[in-house]
Amino acid sequence: MNGHDRRRQRISERIKKVALELYKSFGVEKVSMDEIAARADVSKVTIYKYFHSKAGLRREVIRLYTDEILEEIEKALEDNHNIVEKLKIIMLAEANAPKLADSRGLIELLEKDDQNDGGGPGILQNRIREILFRVYQEGIQEGYIDAGLSFELLNLYAEIIQAGFKGKVMDLQPVLADPQSFEKLLHLYFFGIFQKK
Repeated sequence: MNGHDRRRQRISERIKKVALELYKSFGVEKVSMDEIAARADVSKVTIYKYFHSKAGLRREVIRLYTDEILEEIEKALEDNHNIVEKLKIIMLAEANAPKLADSRGLIELLEKDDQNDGGGPGILQNRIREILFRVYQEGIQEGYIDAGLSFELLNLYAEIIQAGFKGKVMDLQPVLADPQSFEKLLHLYFFGIFQKK
């Protein structure tokens, strides 16, 4: 990579990081290209030159954000916590991402991810699936998850619950802020898959 390419990459990364900060603070739909340009110290024309459209920038920012969340989760899975603690980390990471994850940008990202891989699950979806499979395997090994349940069924269960969380994202915020309520919500979430010890 030559100097020109490195400079372009630095500018692109700066724009994405600034947009991500603004999206996290105010939500994707409420942030203008003018605000991003001013904060990133570039012109709006520069943003369009790098990302072609507001939707293109949003898609790249959500990809960056999704990568950050998945890296955080993958690091948590390396720690010596039990599976319940690891699941708390995963749920908090997902629940604290509503301003981006609920936007149509994430759906577009996942659809594009599928299209890039010939119609099957894309790289991003496979990465998420691998994380879930690892969590389920650890849960079975630790005796928390019933070994008689298939991964496909557990994955469907998780997707149904996550869809419900996304639909009630505003109601979730006070629950996440209160540790006792969050513990009770976790118990409800896992009641159907936990075995009695």
